Amino acid sequence: VLGHHEAQTVAEQLMKAEKELRYDHMMGRIPDMSEADITTKLRDVATHFENHHKTGMLHAAANTITDAIVGFLVLIGIMTNKQKVRDFFARVGNRFLNMPNTAQAFTLLLVSDILVGYHSSDGWQTVLKVIGGHYGFDEHVLESYIAIFVATVPVSMDVAFKFWVFKE
Repeated sequence: VLGHHEAQTVAEQLMKAEKELRYDHMMGRIPDMSEADITTKLRDVATHFENHHKTGMLHAAANTITDAIVGFLVLIGIMTNKQKVRDFFARVGNRFLNMPNTAQAFTLLLVSDILVGYHSSDGWQTVLKVIGGHYGFDEHVLESYIAIFVATVPVSMDVAFKFWVFKE
């Protein structure tokens, strides 16, 4: 069963298809059709649109389940290899601290500008729309949530980053 938004989208697509069908019929681009034939054709089109949306919903559910399984397996991998994970982060930290000061500054500025810089809101919006689409959310439904997220999270990250850099 389709949700309200999906049913509304299917209805809009069906109305557009009906207009196109009636226009093509009126212009003689398709053979003469009775009203019953037009209704049958539109029912077929509506079934196609509905099945397309149901398939999208199934893909979103499958993505959710597989992502949860992968996340669980990664978590188990991290929990069973705590020492290796600690060693990895220690090596990364040491490698960063052994870099020249200019390279450290460049890396910090690059990472902070990517995550919280002037143009980062476009990147955040794109990433969140892709993630939302992956889980079956419509872009228009997510707009207000994305706007709130982009208005608060990068700013909070910027404050935390500056605090970390300038705490000493």
